[in-house]
Amino acid sequence: MIGLMVNSLAGGGAERVALNLLQEFQKKGYKTVLICLEKEQAYDIPENQEVLYLTNAQKFTNPVLKLLMVMSCTFRLKKIVKGRKIKVIQSHLIRANFINVGATLIGSNHKSQLVSHCPLPFSGMIVVRKFQTFLYRFFYTRCDQLVSISKLMCDQMIKDLGRRLDPNQNIVIPNPHNIAEIKSLAKLSPVKFRFNSGKKYIISAGRLKRHKNIETLIRAFGEVHHTHPDVRLIILGDGEERDHLEELSRKLGLTQEIYFLGHQSNPFAYVSRADMLVLSSETEGLPNI
Repeated sequence: MIGLMVNSLAGGGAERVALNLLQEFQKKGYKTVLICLEKEQAYDIPENQEVLYLTNAQKFTNPVLKLLMVMSCTFRLKKIVKGRKIKVIQSHLIRANFINVGATLIGSNHKSQLVSHCPLPFSGMIVVRKFQTFLYRFFYTRCDQLVSISKLMCDQMIKDLGRRLDPNQNIVIPNPHNIAEIKSLAKLSPVKFRFNSGKKYIISAGRLKRHKNIETLIRAFGEVHHTHPDVRLIILGDGEERDHLEELSRKLGLTQEIYFLGHQSNPFAYVSRADMLVLSSETEGLPNI
């Protein structure tokens, strides 16, 4: 059995990749189990897919609770691996990666494959940065295989981890996408939104997190709107920055020109009808958008 582990099914790129992989594994006849740390959910779960939750929480935000959660979930994962006879666990995102490796360090006999979707985040504070470096090196260098989604990320990972990884242990596999399905979905009509043929539309899609830098996009759009009043901005996605971004649009007097449409199960229907797609992220591994 193959286990795929993610923090949650929140509407991010890593979660979409994990679900795409699950569907492909199923097509190839593999028995799979989806393991989530939290119950936050934006994506639909594939039909007949077994899902196990390591906690009953919707979402952890407190750093101390996150650390305690990682420790407790490590033991729960070890128990699941033994009970389900899981041979390999592929994990996505940092907390899931820590737990994946942590379970092997306390005796779980599965193979751990970590997928890194973005550069490792380091704090600007020297003490915190040193502690983060220790944690990443301690866990990430003890996995069976580390997958980076681009060559540049792979090189950066080796540098951040002090070049302690065997070359065969650190590999590159780009994000998987079903292009035919995307083209088909792009032809469908958007939900609860109608494009006006007399307007021009700029669109952004992704989790509303700080490093996505949507605030700069909104401010830049404000400048554009002064000289091009027929232009509108569509923002797809949810996240902790949404309230702040909506308040910013109010302060700039752009509430009638910016549409916050939240998470959409079919973003392709919107992107295909827009005039311009903008990616404003400060950093990405290999952006799904």
